[in-house]
Amino acid sequence: MQLISAIIRGNDNLYRYCEKRFHEAPRFMETIGKVANAKVYLRYWHAPGDNGYHDYYILIMEDNERGKYYSSHDQVIKESRELVETGRARLLTA
Repeated sequence: MQLISAIIRGNDNLYRYCEKRFHEAPRFMETIGKVANAKVYLRYWHAPGDNGYHDYYILIMEDNERGKYYSSHDQVIKESRELVETGRARLLTA
């Protein structure tokens, strides 16, 4: 399946981004949420320069034109974790 993903650090940034992009707030059940056509996963990771662990949100959306091929959402989350923990993640902001 072709997916695009985004990484957002912090609850406030997530809500601002979702309001701006989707015009609605995400809805969560535990650590998995949904907003518009995107799934949102909450993870607690440590990036270089972080003082402790922080909340990182992974937004995953299907996109058959610009998306990258993944076998599962777990693969996207694993790749996102590697990017965050090595300091190579491009974080979205609102």
